[in-house]
Amino acid sequence: MLKNSCLFLIFIIITSSCRSLKQNETIYWVNSSKVDCAGVGKMSSLQVQKTDDLNINADWELFYSQIEGFEFEPGFIYKLKVAETPIENPHADASSIKYTLVNMLEKKIDTRLAIQDIWFLESINEVQIDKNNIKNIPQIELNISQMKVFGSNGCNNISGAIQKVSDTELEFSPLRETRKMCPNMEISNQFSKALSITKYYRKENLLLKLFDSEMKELMSIKKID
Repeated sequence: MLKNSCLFLIFIIITSSCRSLKQNETIYWVNSSKVDCAGVGKMSSLQVQKTDDLNINADWELFYSQIEGFEFEPGFIYKLKVAETPIENPHADASSIKYTLVNMLEKKIDTRLAIQDIWFLESINEVQIDKNNIKNIPQIELNISQMKVFGSNGCNNISGAIQKVSDTELEFSPLRETRKMCPNMEISNQFSKALSITKYYRKENLLLKLFDSEMKELMSIKKID
């Protein structure tokens, strides 16, 4: 009786161990660019979402491991099926899971990157600005890879996060500004207000037109080629 109990216990331990090491297949979306991350020396990390349906404006998770068989090319968004296999007794500071590419389900160009650049104000409220009478032309840098925006309204520096961006949508979180006073704040104030209510955009060659929720043009900004 005792012998049978011991054999049964050994069987349970073995089957439990095998079960714990069972491979699992998961859908991974991989963002179009890597981001800098903390580590030993300078490192960059993939950004992933583990979900069947992509929400491109949701938070992306930093992925510090490697996916065997997957070759990342910047500028593309990937949908992958990835095998996750637990590693028994992993080395210290090493991943406890081995990631292996099963299948690349989708690879598509990230069209949002077409607006990743530095843009200078051309017109506001459909009125062309007189650059000869503006000491510092308002400008913004759109960093789609990191979902950030930087720039100046011509008087104060601006910085913050891009809240939403798609092929047509563009929204900013409340932006931070320095509080310097300048002789003429009219264009600066209009520029900052326009950014705060921007909902959509349309790219026309070197021009980027920003619109409010009713598709009224707020301003036109130009990339310096």
